[in-house]
Amino acid sequence: MTKTFVNDILGTLRERGLDLKASCVVFIGGGSLLLREYLEHSGKIGRCIFVEDICANAKGYGMLYQIQKKGR
Repeated sequence: MTKTFVNDILGTLRERGLDLKASCVVFIGGGSLLLREYLEHSGKIGRCIFVEDICANAKGYGMLYQIQKKGR
C-alpha cells in the first residue's frame, strides 16, 4: 500500500512537469523520513537528499512568519 502511495505521488509530480530523474530532489520533514526507503527504491528519482530534522517544515514556516511580520 505504501509503495502504491509513493508511486502515485511521484507520478503526480511527473505529470506536473517535474523531472525527478534529472534534478536533485530535497525531501524535508518527518513524513519524508517515514517514506524514505520507498522513495529511494522507487527508481523514479535521480539524486535525492533528506533533511532529517523532523521539525524542518515547522522551522521553515516559523522563519517565513518572522520575515512577513517584520515587513509590516
